[in-house]
Amino acid sequence: MKKKKSTREKGNDFQRWIRDWLLDRSWTVRNFPMNSRPMNLPDPDRPGRMKLVWLPQDNDVFGCDLVAMKGKRRLWIQSSLDEHIQRRLDEFAKYWNQFALGEDLMLWIKREKWISVFEIAIRGMGKNKVLFLSPGGKIIRGRWQPDPGVPEWYFGEKIKKEKK
Repeated sequence: MKKKKSTREKGNDFQRWIRDWLLDRSWTVRNFPMNSRPMNLPDPDRPGRMKLVWLPQDNDVFGCDLVAMKGKRRLWIQSSLDEHIQRRLDEFAKYWNQFALGEDLMLWIKREKWISVFEIAIRGMGKNKVLFLSPGGKIIRGRWQPDPGVPEWYFGEKIKKEKK
């Protein structure tokens, strides 16, 4: 019988998929997978004994799982299996002053049959800062399908148009 994957394993698989997808398009990518560390804690079922527990260790850099570079362009990517977008925006908000102008913040959310890609823009300064989320497109069966207003070459590839 096959062992069921944990949420952490699924999340790391999704991060690796994004990394490989970008590498295929000539991006240089640094992946920060979620790690675990062991810790001995008191066992509630057996008083006086210790129990080895694996605790998640956050490896995100500025709230991002991946950093991709191509030429002078840099993408900071947060991947997620969870569709709760506000939690991700709150994480980006903690580090908003660490990003340089021209760097792209992105949120990739794995859906059942596609991947939604969102761009995150930071506007304002200090207490007046606001994060704007705008849809960038979808990746369906490994093909980039941009939303209106987003260039088809966004990730460095042209979409082949079908001949009529």
